[in-house]
Amino acid sequence: MLWTLVEEDLKLEKRHKRRGCTGVVPEFQDIKREGEAIKFQKEKRTAERKPCEDFDYKEAVGKAYQRITVYICTVEDFMTCSQEATTDSEDSDSEVIIMSSSETEFNTVISEPALNSTSDYQQSHTDLTALNLPSNSQMDQGTAVNVMETTSYIKYTELYSPIVIDDQEDKEVKGVDSSNKSHDTPKETEVEQLSASDIIQNLTLQIDHKHVNRFNICRSDIWDGAVRGLKRGTFSENYDLLVKFSDDAGRFEEGIDTGGPKREFLSLLMKELYRRPIFDGPAESRYLVYNSTAIKVDEYYLAGKMIAMSIVHGGPGPNFLSKDLVNFISGKSSFASSIGDITDEDIGKVLREILNAPSLENLRDLLAENSAVLQTAGCFRHVKALEEKDKIVKDYMWWYIIDRNHVAIERFKAGLASLQFLTALQQHPTILTHVLCHTNKRLTAKEVEHLFKPEMSPDGSNRKVLENQTMSYWADYLLDCEEQDSSVSLEELFMFATGVPCVPPAGIDLTPRLEFLTSSKFPMANTCSNTLKLPLLHCYSAFKTNMNFGIKNSPGFGCH
Repeated sequence: MLWTLVEEDLKLEKRHKRRGCTGVVPEFQDIKREGEAIKFQKEKRTAERKPCEDFDYKEAVGKAYQRITVYICTVEDFMTCSQEATTDSEDSDSEVIIMSSSETEFNTVISEPALNSTSDYQQSHTDLTALNLPSNSQMDQGTAVNVMETTSYIKYTELYSPIVIDDQEDKEVKGVDSSNKSHDTPKETEVEQLSASDIIQNLTLQIDHKHVNRFNICRSDIWDGAVRGLKRGTFSENYDLLVKFSDDAGRFEEGIDTGGPKREFLSLLMKELYRRPIFDGPAESRYLVYNSTAIKVDEYYLAGKMIAMSIVHGGPGPNFLSKDLVNFISGKSSFASSIGDITDEDIGKVLREILNAPSLENLRDLLAENSAVLQTAGCFRHVKALEEKDKIVKDYMWWYIIDRNHVAIERFKAGLASLQFLTALQQHPTILTHVLCHTNKRLTAKEVEHLFKPEMSPDGSNRKVLENQTMSYWADYLLDCEEQDSSVSLEELFMFATGVPCVPPAGIDLTPRLEFLTSSKFPMANTCSNTLKLPLLHCYSAFKTNMNFGIKNSPGFGCH
């Protein structure tokens, strides 16, 4: 039913009603328009008495609203549609309210007052988009015409209507967003996982291949030749390496090609470094120890520089440093050394007794008995509980491996800083730690067989038949080396062919190749091109024997 409020006194009366004042309120049942006046048929009823308080009003204003929808259309569009609607139908299912501008200014009530003709009419007015006004031609058929479906209305709603998301839809959207976010976040934030080879290859960009550092090396004294080369006034860590070997017989070997002598020199240098007195501890977990003589000649700095130089220039890593030492150098706080890492038998015995103390009284006696040892490390203290023995032993281990060797470690770190290797280690400790520490990973027959690519003769040739037979010998020989059924290990074989005992951290630049020999019954190798030449023999036993003899008796570049 369309209600048009035109008289000011009626509007004042309605506002008077909303403010809770008492009075006689007309309940409208029928309206008839006569010119500019309106006649009302009404039954009087007395409104409830309510005090003039604004508590309910303020409470409503203070509520948080999830959705406020404003519908806009022009007066002309609305009046055009309203002319088609009937004004006297009591059975109308919808109402449209038009308020003058003056009433709109004062109407600040949050919830819209009900203007229903009877108390039984409870239809909500919140969704005005569904309002239907029956036309004269459609009253009997019970159909409805959507008042708002006009071009102007659509234009206005497209411009001004808000995007509304209900609670349930909001939860669903958030759920989808969170699931998508959890699914997409790893792709967006995940940095491509680098390998040690990638990091080291990036460090090699610093090397100036147009200039070289010369090293004159005798295999019988690798350390002396390396120190002389590093202390030369023209040495620069950014220059490439040029290595010349003079063998035991006095013959001079040129190594100015693609790096075979360089890789062999760096491999032999890491083996020599393992035996230096600046390291102590188990064979697979060695840590730095203070040595006054080494401090005077700055050997700790040289050792760090040698390791960084070997890794970046394509050689092997040391493969023997303590993981606790590397963690400390890289900035990680983990420390898991055991008493077995201490090579001093007397100190190890004392620590075991403390760790195995059965009672608090026995622990106190042991601490008093060995107070001199503990005071040196700052670990002597009064204990109140037996559980403190673990802390005492751990503190002593930290002092023994890290604190007492602090000066040596700092000089070692300064050497590792060469070619920015220390920076890379501190940025990627998890990736580069295994380059310095011992790993149980060893070469396998399958890996070596996959690395070496054979260069075969044309199909159908007699030589191709012998080469195929030799390839089967080669595969069996690799298995014997892996299973320790040969005097040669896979590491020695790989060293013979490439100059390094394993795949170096920087990777292999040139793919290892297999060639075949008819002029020699012993293997030959060219470490510069990573080429291994196999003899063409008619039985496996002769092949295995000659391979073992050739590799074991080769000083560096194989038999000639």
